[in-house]
Formats: sequence, structure tokens, C-alpha cells
Amino acid sequence: MLDDPNIAPHFALLQIHVDDEYATTWGNVRRMFYNIPGVPSAWFDGVLSVVGATSYNIALTIYTAKYNMRHALSTNVKMSITGVQESEATFTIRANVFLESGPTRVMRLNMAAALDHYPASPSYSRWCFRQAATTQDVVLSAGESYIYTRTITFDSASWAEPSDIRVAAWAQTPNAPGPAEVFNSAVLTWPFGPDCNANGVPDSDDIADGTSQDCNANGVPDECEPQEDCNGNGVQDICDIAGGTSTDYNGNGVPDECESLGDLNCDVVTNFGDINPFVLFLSNFGLWQTTYAGCNALNGDVNGDALYPSFADINPFVALLTGEG
Repeated sequence: MLDDPNIAPHFALLQIHVDDEYATTWGNVRRMFYNIPGVPSAWFDGVLSVVGATSYNIALTIYTAKYNMRHALSTNVKMSITGVQESEATFTIRANVFLESGPTRVMRLNMAAALDHYPASPSYSRWCFRQAATTQDVVLSAGESYIYTRTITFDSASWAEPSDIRVAAWAQTPNAPGPAEVFNSAVLTWPFGPDCNANGVPDSDDIADGTSQDCNANGVPDECEPQEDCNGNGVQDICDIAGGTSTDYNGNGVPDECESLGDLNCDVVTNFGDINPFVLFLSNFGLWQTTYAGCNALNGDVNGDALYPSFADINPFVALLTGEG
């Protein structure tokens, strides 16, 4: 990995069984891809390998050195991954692959699901491969991105332990066979965070990176919120309210200028001409109903507590007229 020091490489682990009851067709294909002569064998970013191990401590020392060599390198490929439930154990998985800079890259996108702490016995039970999705080859130029989308139905063993599910996606040189450099990876762990705009980036990351705005700071990108612009000023109503451009005294998410809030004489505007009708509304509700027949009494529920007439609406009414609050 290389090129951009601002993009950190992610760490993804896959343990692939061969020559035992947990061996899989995909695992055997990967074994042939790397021409693995025996087990244990480990590959780091598809370019550095370690075959065999005389003891746990020696293997750990060698593995750590190889890992540190690759982790110290930067990359120009940025990746993120999300999962959205479609039904029961079926999820749409999206990996967003972005080439930040540098020359055009040809990459093979891979995706695989693993189950942590499986099998329970023997002891080599971390991030065990369970199933793989079809690959996708892409060509990206600097500044371009691609959303690699696959549907995965987790097998029964995985769905029985969803907190141990791991989904890894990685971008790799499309060599055959290996070595084949892995440019970056992304890992999805349970619970899968929301991705309301289906771009393969968690909503929280979209907001943190500035890709999406969140004017009301509720953790939901603005493009996923209601798009109403009742006052026609080119700004979402929720942003008008959050930014103080509009008031929303009854808290219903609709700017007050688009409602009849405080309009107690029902002349379609809320102004000082509503003061006397509002006093009548509070002091003699029956007479107000007769005087302004057909006028909606909810116009007087300025604080939106569903209680009217109520003296608790006085201060919100004054604030509504003066533009304060």
C-alpha cells in the first residue's frame, strides 16, 4: 500500500480451513491462488507470506514483524462497508471503494463473511471463513469511487451468533495467481450501522467527513430527512428550524410561517391583530368560537401541548409575535 499518508490501511483477518471438516470450495480456491504448500501459512496484504510455525511465540514474532511492515505503509484507496437488513438473515452489503489520488488503478473487489470464535474446537477459532460473494473488477481514476454491492444470507451457524459475524471487503490487484497486493480493506461488525443513503458509508462517517450535512444534529444525513421546503426559500424546513431561520413553537417540524399558529382571527396571518382574539380565546372560549366561527382552535395551542385554551400559551404567543424564543 502506498501514495497517500492521509488514508490509513484497515486490518481485516480471515482464517481459511483446508484439509479438515471446515474446508470450503472457496477456501480451496484461495489455497491454490497463493500456492500454499502447507499449514499453517499466512499472507499479509497478499504480498508477504510466512509458511509453517515451530511454536506459537516464534510465529507471533514473525507474524507481528510482517504485519508491522505492511501497516506502516499508506494507501491511496479508501474503503468503508455497510450492511442493511432485507429480511431475517439476508442483508445487502455495500462496500464503498474510493481512489483518492495517483494513477488509474485496476482492482478486484472481494467480499467474504466470517464467524468469530468458530469453531469452538480446536483452538484456532478466530474469524473463520464461512461464505464468499462474487468478485467485481473495477477501474478507478483519481477522485472516483465505486459501490460494490452484494446480497448475503448468513448461514445458520452465523445467524445463531450474529454478534460474532464479520464481513470483510478488500481491493486487490487482479493477479492470477498470487502474490496480489491488497490496497485496503473494510470490516463490518455487528450491529450494522445505518446507511440511509445507500452509499456504502455509515451515516456517522458521512456526517463526520462532511459528505453529508446534519443541520439538526440528530445523526441522520439531511438528504435522508423530509425534503419539504414550505416557505420556498431553498432550505429544508428542518434546517430552517434548526438554524433559527424559522420558529416551530408547537414542535411539529413545520415552520410556523407555514401554519396558522397564533392566527386567532383567521385572517391567514399572525400579527398584532391577533392579540385581542387571543385574549378572548383565553378568557371566553365559547364567545371566541362564536365570533370566529370555523377558526381552528389548534391555532391557539402555540406551545403544542394539546391543551387549549391555556395560559401556558401566553409566553409562546408573545414570542411568536415578537420573533423571539
